[in-house]
Amino acid sequence: MNETTQLHRQAMEQYDFALLARTNGDGDASARHMQSAFSLESKAANSLVDSLEAEPTRSVLFRSAATLARDCKRYADAEDLIGKAFEGSPPPKSPRS
Repeated sequence: MNETTQLHRQAMEQYDFALLARTNGDGDASARHMQSAFSLESKAANSLVDSLEAEPTRSVLFRSAATLARDCKRYADAEDLIGKAFEGSPPPKSPRS
């Protein structure tokens, strides 16, 4: 498993922990896990920042990191990540989105 995949999986695990903590009424733990998920997913996305041939994976990771940034109320980071996603060739919006 490459480093990008490993970082993404760790991010999604932290996200799951954040949701579980929120469900259990532990807002502080939820926020900590969400911040960790954001940090890991940002690292995963940025590991592909110059790999335009890695589309659509590259832009999907940036979209995911931007969503986590928004959930952490880190709006400037979210805007930066969205800009990086659009430097590549993101897939069209899914009808389910």
